[in-house]
Amino acid sequence: LGEGCYVLSAGDYEIKLMKNSHEVIDSDTYTVREKIVYKDEAREGDKVVATNQFDYADGHDETVPVEYMSRATGLVLPIEKAARAASQAVLSSLTPEYKEDPNIKEIITGVDAGLMLEDMVGLDYDDPMWDTFLNQLTFEEMAELSAYGGYSTTEIESIGKVHTIDLDGPNGFNESNTTTGGDGGVAYPCETVIASTWSESLAELWGEALGNEASNYGVSGWYAPGANIHRSAYGGRNFEYFSEDPLLSGKMAARTIYGASKYGLYCYIKHFAINEVETHRDSNGLYSFVNEQAMREIYLQPFELAVKEGGATAVMSSFTRVGSVWAGASYELLTQVLRNEWGFHGMVLTDYYMSFSTYMDPYYGLVAGNDLWLAGISMFAQVVENENPTISNNVRRAAHNILYTVANSNAYGASVDRVADEDVFEWQILLTILNCVLLGAILILTIITVIRYILHKREIVSIIESRKILS
Repeated sequence: LGEGCYVLSAGDYEIKLMKNSHEVIDSDTYTVREKIVYKDEAREGDKVVATNQFDYADGHDETVPVEYMSRATGLVLPIEKAARAASQAVLSSLTPEYKEDPNIKEIITGVDAGLMLEDMVGLDYDDPMWDTFLNQLTFEEMAELSAYGGYSTTEIESIGKVHTIDLDGPNGFNESNTTTGGDGGVAYPCETVIASTWSESLAELWGEALGNEASNYGVSGWYAPGANIHRSAYGGRNFEYFSEDPLLSGKMAARTIYGASKYGLYCYIKHFAINEVETHRDSNGLYSFVNEQAMREIYLQPFELAVKEGGATAVMSSFTRVGSVWAGASYELLTQVLRNEWGFHGMVLTDYYMSFSTYMDPYYGLVAGNDLWLAGISMFAQVVENENPTISNNVRRAAHNILYTVANSNAYGASVDRVADEDVFEWQILLTILNCVLLGAILILTIITVIRYILHKREIVSIIESRKILS
């Protein structure tokens, strides 16, 4: 409607309880009498008022109109792919333009304050002590930390930052990556099965189980859960995602992450964002054109809930492009929405960097808000070759995000101590009571059986003695 922010239009909204896609079990109507525009005040949970960020990704340009599937067109998918040439606007946006800030200051490095990473455990992200702590690092230390994130975060001896292990595996920790001599982790039901239970409590227990397992393996990070949408029933990795519904997906992801965090396991919620198809997704980055409303209401909502309700401190960006801009180089996605709107504090990791992933450029990624490169080789040279005040400031910011996440993980003692009494669900209390009742019943039955056995034995002995007398 042109407001550039969240809008709830006036009118009647029918809320339906469905048996399936066509049969209504029950329904009710909710009436919004006046249009509500979140323009002067942020939505609950947002840090700032949300405004349009993704108009550049809607695929429209002056020469080639785009027709979106909608209720107005009967929600019918096209039978054939439409051939179209990329416009100059699309071609021009392949390489993001970031202007150097002439007023940006050089970072302070190498000033020893005697602080170690363990001293930062539990401090707020914005605590002033972080500045003093980060001033101790050299540019090279911070660049190496950002440039090499292949299934781990690197050690920095000068600040006592330990090497941590991050593992993949949507259903549990992959066998090939575990630190237990080749023995794989527990194979849990896939995310779709877990979401099919509609049980947030079960999702949290799954997270707790993984967190507990990670603590025993010496694992601090998990490349999961996946929060992309089942846009099609034929999606190549649907098993790795919860649902076709963004609310259900977000609720399950949030509780899984919350459960895992109790044991100090940070979860890279992935793939951020609009990684809804596997075909060609890593071939120079699949172009995904989407309008602002669909982006917000469908594809971003699971991640939003994971951050706001699950407390996620790690995110994996995607191979794909938001419009024509690589997701890991989208300032609008990684900074404006994720951090400024949602209040995310933590690190953003790329998807796997391969020899043909040159579009996942460290310079553009760092400026946009991507912190860490999931690479089998160090990207150090590519970070350092672009060194200037803009890059050095963003490398420092990335180091802050990575170190903040690691400091508050099981690598530095965050554990099940975070589990509070109020987190125990009623059904768990009832189950405990039931177990006590059953154990009590078993004990009583055992005592009765023993007494009956003793009395029966005495009776037999008495009969035998009586027969001896008679004989």
